Amino acid sequence: LVGSEMCIRDRLKIPNAFSTNGDGINDIFKVKHNSLVSFNAVVFNRWGQKMYQWGFPDIDKGWDGTSNGHQVPAGVYFIVIEARGSDGVVYKHKGDINILR
Repeated sequence: LVGSEMCIRDRLKIPNAFSTNGDGINDIFKVKHNSLVSFNAVVFNRWGQKMYQWGFPDIDKGWDGTSNGHQVPAGVYFIVIEARGSDGVVYKHKGDINILR
């Protein structure tokens, strides 16, 4: 079919900032996704220390800006994400997350 899609491709959308100020709006860093069969995300601070990690099937849990039960300081963190869609597409992302308060 020309001009039509037979199926929706798997997608992965990664925000670059969130605010952990407790106002109920954008308080948790969450990856938007569609049809993933595997997912792993690791957050590091600027010194390379692992702050948080989550994966499949808890992809929708996200990160609340804490590490070992304590709020991390506002600032820039580094995230590494590896995922695979049901269509076999592999996603590899390395980027920054800004925590705002």
